[in-house]
Amino acid sequence: MEEALEAAESTGPEANPVRLLPAVIIVLLLWAAVLIPPRVLTFGMSMIIAFAAGLGGMLLAYLCWWLFFSRVPWLDRLMVLFLLIGGSVAGVFGLFHPTAQQPGLALVFYILPGIVTLVTVGLLLSKRLPWRVARWVTVCFLLLGIGVWGSIRIEGCDGELHNQFAWRWTPTEEQKFLANLAGGAAENAAEVDAHEVQIQSGDWPNFRGPDQDSRVPGVAFSTNWDQQPPRELWRRLVGPAWSSFAVVGGRLYTQEQRGEEESVVCYDADTGDEIWANGLEQRFYRVEAGYGPLATPTFQEGAIYTTGPSGSVQRMNAATGQRAWVRELKEDLPRHTDQDWGFASSPLVVTADERTLVIVFAGNPRPTGADDDMHNASTIAYDAQSGEPVWTAGVGHHGYATPLLAQLGGRRQVLVASNRGLESLEPFTGHRLWFYEWDMVDFPRTAMPLVVDQETVVLLSGYGYGSHGVRIRESDKWVATTLWETRRLKPYFNDCVYHQGHVYGFDDKYLTCIDTATGESTWSKRTRRDTKFGCGQVLLIADAGLLLVTTETSGEVVLLEANPDRPVVLARFKALDGKTWNHPVVAHGRLYLRNGAEAVCYELPPEG
Repeated sequence: MEEALEAAESTGPEANPVRLLPAVIIVLLLWAAVLIPPRVLTFGMSMIIAFAAGLGGMLLAYLCWWLFFSRVPWLDRLMVLFLLIGGSVAGVFGLFHPTAQQPGLALVFYILPGIVTLVTVGLLLSKRLPWRVARWVTVCFLLLGIGVWGSIRIEGCDGELHNQFAWRWTPTEEQKFLANLAGGAAENAAEVDAHEVQIQSGDWPNFRGPDQDSRVPGVAFSTNWDQQPPRELWRRLVGPAWSSFAVVGGRLYTQEQRGEEESVVCYDADTGDEIWANGLEQRFYRVEAGYGPLATPTFQEGAIYTTGPSGSVQRMNAATGQRAWVRELKEDLPRHTDQDWGFASSPLVVTADERTLVIVFAGNPRPTGADDDMHNASTIAYDAQSGEPVWTAGVGHHGYATPLLAQLGGRRQVLVASNRGLESLEPFTGHRLWFYEWDMVDFPRTAMPLVVDQETVVLLSGYGYGSHGVRIRESDKWVATTLWETRRLKPYFNDCVYHQGHVYGFDDKYLTCIDTATGESTWSKRTRRDTKFGCGQVLLIADAGLLLVTTETSGEVVLLEANPDRPVVLARFKALDGKTWNHPVVAHGRLYLRNGAEAVCYELPPEG
């Protein structure tokens, strides 16, 4: 009798019939699926699978609860489902900010979990109300979720693809920069000197320095930054980009997104004042990377060579910015689409016998059913003077690493890392010398290979794959074999440095040290609390045996000993605001830093 009365009450016109406990449990499990995998698993396929399976499973469970076990009247179940689908579709096709309209990523990772949570909160708050009232409270919370998502924009993400948000009505960093540029360009412009720019000792002419190894020789400075901190010389706003600097002849060269133009910009290294800027009418954006160029300019004999994220390769006069030629990777190679996250290969300029080539990796998307080896055209060399293509070669359809000029076995070689492995090409013909196959399928390689000595190279991989030590030898032919394997060195887009038998680089978000003879990690995992720098970057101050690290999200510069036994942090200070993926530069006693919003120059304190 009592059960019959309860059933009658729960279905009466004023009753609230919702069975909420399963929904609360599902929502708690949903957020556990969102929050736990990134904190306990290395970023890679295992984390992505765990994240997607947990999140997708909980969303499906919530749908099943709502449709079949919630006890909500059927018309209301269908009404809420219709509003959810209709609001999401309307948002993806116009209501949401353009950065938040990606149907797959945004809808599954953010919109649906947020709305499901708000709907559950609405049901909880209205549990004691009659259903005729509670239904509208629930609808209001659903619309609130859609409205909140419609009020934000995505500012990009960190190295583990955690998105960063801002209210859509607040100005972006680029808008602040453009307003500042329009208001103060005339006052802050430096005089253009048309005399040919000459390289000087201690300059930093290309990505990662003269030898592409992030190694700074012949530099010493005080490490007592508490008493003698680096002194700020200048700071300025810059356009968004993940480019680093080339430092030549008292000038800084970098790339920026300036409105609708991908621009190459020259600044005065002493003052930060702009000397010249020259752009192409192209605008690159990906929700993960944000806006702007990725590669760094290369200087060679009075000229600047650049690669834009949309695929433009160009030569410019380093003194004036006048363009000599421009080529399009999507026209010169058998690919007619962008790389997924833009073209990121900084130009490698190689000179011999009065001939100079500009070499760029672009990747060659595989035709359906075709083998990469049948379509070797992932890397291209241009004549530096004319811009005409000289050769195409190479495998791999997905990668963002810059080609590396290396000396192995007494012979100059161009090393190209891609999703397929590591390939060695003869610089002036593109002929393959050797190939070390380690296929990551559709995952890209972004970090450059690291040369240890004349016969040893470290091939670096992120996404949970790890790194291989590769032994290179020439007898009748070149042979590349595995020396060691490790999963304790997994850099994403952070390059590594070599010092006295050890590699210092990033294992996911932690700085680590690897013995190059064995591949074994020499730093204890217990020290990771001291080396959690996110997807930062590292320089080797070689003569002093120091590591200079820029952190990803805190804007800090951290100085450590290059100590294979344990990490020893000597000093640190906050240098920038916001996410910093750009490689730092040390040249002529100064530290040059930039990110997607600002650039700054510090004078390093003198030794003693």
